[in-house]
Amino acid sequence: MADLRTGEVRGDLSLSPVILHATASGGVSAAAVFGAGLYLTDRDWGSSIGPLLVSFAVALCAMVVIAVLSTVARWRFGLGRGGSGGHWVHAIVPIFLTILVPLGVAYGGPVRDRWETSAWWAVAALCVHLGLALASARRLSGLVRVGAVVGLAALLAAVVGVERISQFRWRINDFRALGVPLVVPEIPGFQLVQAYPGRPGIRELFLLLSDRPDRPYEGRHVYGIVHRSRPADLPDPGICWYRSEDRFVSEDTRVTLCLAEDRFALTMWSGSTTGSLTPLLQQITHRPVSARQLARLPGTGSGGTGPWAPD
Repeated sequence: MADLRTGEVRGDLSLSPVILHATASGGVSAAAVFGAGLYLTDRDWGSSIGPLLVSFAVALCAMVVIAVLSTVARWRFGLGRGGSGGHWVHAIVPIFLTILVPLGVAYGGPVRDRWETSAWWAVAALCVHLGLALASARRLSGLVRVGAVVGLAALLAAVVGVERISQFRWRINDFRALGVPLVVPEIPGFQLVQAYPGRPGIRELFLLLSDRPDRPYEGRHVYGIVHRSRPADLPDPGICWYRSEDRFVSEDTRVTLCLAEDRFALTMWSGSTTGSLTPLLQQITHRPVSARQLARLPGTGSGGTGPWAPD
């Protein structure tokens, strides 16, 4: 006969309470990963420890909730009786995830969609708990337990693979969501070699042109930004609010083309070894491009996720 309180059948612990506890714990971890992911995916992890502190704080909260669930599981289903404390391992999984998830996201590529990325890793968090429960279940054969571990590893690798496959699609979406005209400058002797769709909260299209496409920073190069001109009611309004001319040269020799679209501008400046763009002022034009064309270009000179640092 089965003991409904402890979930035991003929003295052995039934697998159902184990899976139930793992699912509940996994739900807590999944919710923590998803919520933290939505908030932290687009944050700058390199210049501040803030995102790391937030992720650990969320993990500690999840640990407390799972510890309570484990206490209830021991009382209600008899988990851990007979010397087995495997159910308590679920409580430390959130800390493990604070290491696993950022590493997986980083390996998945520099471009992210915070909703998709968070959802995929939330599913992975749930599966970590389920895989752990199956791998530690004494009622299961050794082959099944090994299979659970292998399956979990395959799932984590698949999530990273999905991220890598999605890089181009996500990059296209980033360019489309900028809200600025997708145009690139045409400068005699220079070729567009890189494009980057801004940083979180900064809706600007960053561009790099060079006379050596294979090694852009070793030759002459020009930086460009498509951005909204500053409103006229500011103390220092954007020059494109005065449309008597369509191009200007600032005191620091930056060249600005005013675009036909309302109050947008294309600003360009040369690298340290390139020389002033002023002699080419009347020869510089611009042309429209698609988000797909921009997405095919490299993102930054350093391969990172942020715009390059002008020299």
